[in-house]
Amino acid sequence: MAARPVATGARALLVVLAAAAGCAQGTPGDAVPTTRGVVQLSSSLSPRAWPERDVGRMDPGARLEGMSMLLAPSGTKAERGELLRSLQDPASPLYHRWLTPQQYAARFGASPADIARVTSWLRDQGFDVLGTAPTGLRVFYSGTVGQVERAFATEMHRYAVGSETHFAMSIAPSIPADLAPVVSGLHGLDDFRPRPKYKPAGGSIYEMSPTDFGTIYDLSPLYAAGIDGTGQKIAVAGQTAIYATDVSTFRSTFGLSDAQPTDVLVPYSGNSYVSNSNDLGESELDVEWSGAVAKNATLLFVHTGDNQSYSVFDSVYYAVENAIAPILSLSYGYCEYEATQSEAIFYETMGDVAAMLGISMVTSSGDDGPATCDYHGAEGTQGLAVDFPADIPTVTGVGGTDIIAQPTSMYFDGNGYAVSYIPEVGWNDTAASVHNGGGMAASGGGLSRVFAKPYWQTGITPSDGARDVPDLALSASWLTVPYVIVNGGHQVQAGGTSAGAPTFSGILALVNQAIGAAQPGLGNANPVLYALSQSVPGAFHDITMGDDIVPCRSGTPDCPAAPPYQYGYTCGLGYDLVTGLGSIDAANLVNAWKSLIPTTTTLAATAQGTTEGSPLELDATITSNATGTPMTGNVTFFYYTEYSTGGIDLSAPLGTVALTPVTSPTEGGTATLMTHAPPGLYGKAQVVAVYGGDPHYLGSWSALVAVSATSTLAISPANPTVNPGQTVMFTTTSGQSPFVWTLGTTTATSTSSIDPTSGLYQASSTGGEQDTILVVDAYGAEALTTVTVAQSAPGDGGSLQDAAGRPDGSGPVDAGADEGTPPTSDSGSTSEAGTKPTPPPASPGCSCTAVGAGGSSDPGAAWISAAALVASATEVVPYFFARHTPRPSSRIVTFVKPFSVSRRASCPDSAWGHAQ
Repeated sequence: MAARPVATGARALLVVLAAAAGCAQGTPGDAVPTTRGVVQLSSSLSPRAWPERDVGRMDPGARLEGMSMLLAPSGTKAERGELLRSLQDPASPLYHRWLTPQQYAARFGASPADIARVTSWLRDQGFDVLGTAPTGLRVFYSGTVGQVERAFATEMHRYAVGSETHFAMSIAPSIPADLAPVVSGLHGLDDFRPRPKYKPAGGSIYEMSPTDFGTIYDLSPLYAAGIDGTGQKIAVAGQTAIYATDVSTFRSTFGLSDAQPTDVLVPYSGNSYVSNSNDLGESELDVEWSGAVAKNATLLFVHTGDNQSYSVFDSVYYAVENAIAPILSLSYGYCEYEATQSEAIFYETMGDVAAMLGISMVTSSGDDGPATCDYHGAEGTQGLAVDFPADIPTVTGVGGTDIIAQPTSMYFDGNGYAVSYIPEVGWNDTAASVHNGGGMAASGGGLSRVFAKPYWQTGITPSDGARDVPDLALSASWLTVPYVIVNGGHQVQAGGTSAGAPTFSGILALVNQAIGAAQPGLGNANPVLYALSQSVPGAFHDITMGDDIVPCRSGTPDCPAAPPYQYGYTCGLGYDLVTGLGSIDAANLVNAWKSLIPTTTTLAATAQGTTEGSPLELDATITSNATGTPMTGNVTFFYYTEYSTGGIDLSAPLGTVALTPVTSPTEGGTATLMTHAPPGLYGKAQVVAVYGGDPHYLGSWSALVAVSATSTLAISPANPTVNPGQTVMFTTTSGQSPFVWTLGTTTATSTSSIDPTSGLYQASSTGGEQDTILVVDAYGAEALTTVTVAQSAPGDGGSLQDAAGRPDGSGPVDAGADEGTPPTSDSGSTSEAGTKPTPPPASPGCSCTAVGAGGSSDPGAAWISAAALVASATEVVPYFFARHTPRPSSRIVTFVKPFSVSRRASCPDSAWGHAQ
């Protein structure tokens, strides 16, 4: 069972590039020094440009329009995170004082001097510089393929993918070293586009009209109160133009005003054109249904033209960079492993920018269940995965439900209109779809291997350390009650999670109108949604039945070793990985969002020592501006690790304490947790307190508080040199037991392995490589050492002793030493890579169960993290991490990130790649 590629961020396997030990300040993006003065941007290579698909180089005279240099934001991630928190904190003077794009540029955009250096270099290479994004995070330019190849020391090739031909770089591009601190990646150098989630349907007796949707999801009381989207704006992102007559016909059919969306063509994206494919159906569904829910909102359709290197993501970026509207709907995506690392990092940055500008981003979670990498496939072959960009924490991912109207006479009147809420289950039409010759059809969900768990999911979603998807769900089945749309002049039926993104975007417009904020916008909606799920259960319909289980091919990643060959998740009480928090009761949601009393949480930390495990007292204080209603609920404390670059990443919860009410001078409460100091990375950690809210008070969270807790954990022997095949028993000095061991290697064909519990290591049989040994203790502290595996001459038994003292390196091999061994092809197998010795307890009320992947009931119970920077004597050299790509190919996809990465090990990913 081969592992899968990871595109970016905090969930990845670790592969070290040969370098001296030590920690140093990293550089943005994936800058990898090659020769002095030049760095490579490996993360800008498309994971979909497989060598076996290569059909030759592009014409050097071909012109590429509207490419962009992605620029790293200034300041630290912690500083940006604190501003995001302040913008959502009712007690902060910055509460909902959203930035403009220009204000963001002044505070966090690249400096004018840096932009001038990038612009000057581009012009020196012969490119036409077109301008800079208002946020200061992109410089646009155009030029020929030949100019691209010369400037970036790369090659542009064409690739045959099924019946399509695409283009992309085949060699990691290079830039001058002095630009590396500024440039995080390149964009617009391939034409692999995100996929629409639109699914055409037909033949259903019952269908979803705007009236039905309003009845089922309780919109009617809002409309009666005049909350219908008046004064609100919704931007819909697409990658084709649409027919205005289709929108007019849809709106007149259902008694809506004849309001056409404002057409916004993204600059540099070419000429406006209509793509007669699922892009058209997708965009018309999104425009028609966002306007069907927010009936009187102003719609802006932001789309790209016929420049095929532009996609719907460019529509998203343009809408954010120019603050087109406070709500942005997207129904496109792809497997998170297919995103280039630079794309994932930049989209995550755009999510932060959107939140600072008051923009709420909503997207669909995918229609292939937990196998989103197998888009439209009949079975899973590439393992468990979630959809990008639904996995980004600042995006609200909407999954799917299936309406179960039995008996139909109870839920529909004689004219076929819904008369009440209809019970729902998790959407899964896979069996029927595959039987009829289609692909998998189920709500996309699971845990991200890229993004860590955000604070607002802590204690609510599974204790897996990962961003969990989806956040909520709405009707999606195209077999039971599909949505009516007008497409190409005809009234047709459609479904999929495509429908959830625009309809929930419409609901957020109603929230925005109901709140009546002086400065419109909700920012990232997720923190409030999760807080409301704890305070006002009636805002959500908890979906407790159904699943997204799909068939998988035996021998492929995560597929069980014995029949039935299937994997996925089941619904249950509380949050689950099929339907998230559940579906929406819009009236209850809007009213709760409007009426719940805001709170503020502060935190004080007192440590009795400076080493990990020292006693630590955490005191949280929650306040409000209300009197007369005592505050109840719980406070959860957890910690972030701090990277050497200043960024932060969620590590684990520390504990949950019931709040003690305080009634003077206003209602509030306190909570104290006696715990142990977490180590963090490089002796640094930050703790935070989150109040979950109650039926009267909205949840809130504190600012980060720094805790210094240095670890003395070390590995023995340190940096040994061994013979091929030799075994070494590694042990720890200091640190807190129990320990978890893992391994990274620089060689694609390496067979090195380590036992995750005992630390018994066996060197590769081939030799000539360096392996990195990582150990993590019970408090999350980490230690690294390097093993050099010598290159033996043929027939040479070697002169180094093994762990048992034998000079020929023939010492004992543990029975589990095959764990972590990379497969030589995708038909190989992997085994469990170890578990965290003291995983956090399961979340209260969380009933999501994984099926397959070894039968784990907690799909993320085990994970380890790793420091991610080393330095040579002259240059900073970041760690590399890579995954063996799950396809009939031995190609290694290498990604780079200059700060901490971590590995979630419950669904084993033990195939290691090499740094290229």
